[in-house]
Amino acid sequence: MMKKRITAAVTAFATVFTAVPIMGAITVSAANEPVQMEYIDRGTVAIKTGASVYLSWRLLGTEEYDTAFDVYRGSEKIATVSDSTNYTDTT
Repeated sequence: MMKKRITAAVTAFATVFTAVPIMGAITVSAANEPVQMEYIDRGTVAIKTGASVYLSWRLLGTEEYDTAFDVYRGSEKIATVSDSTNYTDTT
């Protein structure tokens, strides 16, 4: 009886982990350009911190590190961020 439980657990373990992609693998297209590995959005987060609002977002793997981002409050552009993927809005 114990042997069947162990076999079932090993089989379930193998089934689950063979379906999981290897994290950290680099995918390159035929033209040697990066390919988006996951279909995720910008993942924008806004957190109120006292009198300000902290904004954070993702830099996607297909983007260059020197990418600049325009930050808007409603339809008004309030900043251009080119050195990070976060901004603190103090107004």
